[in-house]
Amino acid sequence: MKITAWPYCANKRDNPYNAMIYKELIGLGALVKEGKWYKPSIFVDVFHMHWPDAIFGSKKKWLIPTKFLILFLVLSLMKLFGVKIIWTVHNVKPHSNSLHMFHKLVYKILFTLADGLIFLNEGSRRDICEGYKLKLPSCVIKHPTYTKYYRDSIASFKKNDSKGLNFLVFGQIRLNKSIEKCVKIIKIPNVKL
Repeated sequence: MKITAWPYCANKRDNPYNAMIYKELIGLGALVKEGKWYKPSIFVDVFHMHWPDAIFGSKKKWLIPTKFLILFLVLSLMKLFGVKIIWTVHNVKPHSNSLHMFHKLVYKILFTLADGLIFLNEGSRRDICEGYKLKLPSCVIKHPTYTKYYRDSIASFKKNDSKGLNFLVFGQIRLNKSIEKCVKIIKIPNVKL
């Protein structure tokens, strides 16, 4: 099976999830290559996308409709060539503030182009499938642990932890996670963010 993944390993430093799953697929005999949202992959069996809403995080807001149109045309072209579009839906709602106004419309259009969906938990699968009334084939592949990827970072963190105060943050530390609000609500003194 030939797979173009967007992304495959390009985000490995920030999030090893994709590299981990594709390493397993390669072990099973799949051929996997890095893809781009603006570049059609017509000679593959599967185009597997993650975080398609990331293209809408542009600081140039006027580019957002153009980027979406390009993505729509690229996915449509691949479908015409028989490429199966699989979307791992990591987020029920996009991170990008610039997409919040019309994310439901964008998601509806992307769902019509997808041949199948992968979710990381049953709750997000239920929310998306019921919320958008989807009949697409879907499955849940639970999120793996990153302990072997971050082992050195964890050891280094424990050595430098003189105050005994740690935060657990799921995913990347981003503004939309409201970490500052949490610190204020639980009144933790002398915390530098």
